[in-house]
Amino acid sequence: MSDDPRDVEPFFIGPDGARVTLAYLPPSDLMNLSASQKAIVVAAVRHGLITLGEACERYHLTTEEYVSWHSCFAEP
Repeated sequence: MSDDPRDVEPFFIGPDGARVTLAYLPPSDLMNLSASQKAIVVAAVRHGLITLGEACERYHLTTEEYVSWHSCFAEP
């Protein structure tokens, strides 16, 4: 096991205290995400796990669709 910080998988701590990694995000082939799945995508962008562009590409969203998710699920 390496002590190199570049070998650590990016993550943030989710609302339930668990580490959220890319593997935790909803699959990109889902057509209809639940509210909790949309919320975790918004949190992933907010915490820098993925970029807005990556989220839009991964979940086939327009920027306007993402903004509507953000307005519903972003923490104040």
